[in-house]
Amino acid sequence: MYYADVSHAAESVAKPKSASGGLKRRRTSEDKCIVSHAAANVPKPKSATSVGLKRRWTSEEREMLLKAFGSEITKKVMPQGKKIAELAKRMGTRTVAQVRTQVNNYVTRKIRFD
Repeated sequence: MYYADVSHAAESVAKPKSASGGLKRRRTSEDKCIVSHAAANVPKPKSATSVGLKRRWTSEEREMLLKAFGSEITKKVMPQGKKIAELAKRMGTRTVAQVRTQVNNYVTRKIRFD
């Protein structure tokens, strides 16, 4: 959002009429514009410890996943969402979406289960 500070010098500038008949104020160099953080489209920086960052799965995480869903993966069936959410909560390092995607990769054999 832009906010303009109206100064007394800007008032003396000629004001052209708009198509609708109203008067429009012309911007001058003396106007002060404030740009909010959201309007600047600057992404918020993520900390290195935040959950959900893109990184490789560790052997411990894979082991927990295969222990929890080994039978479903061998049957090529996706487990229930509730079970996936519980595992993500137990892991603490992965989001539900990351766990679901990893299980799906095992079920569709994009990653081999040995």
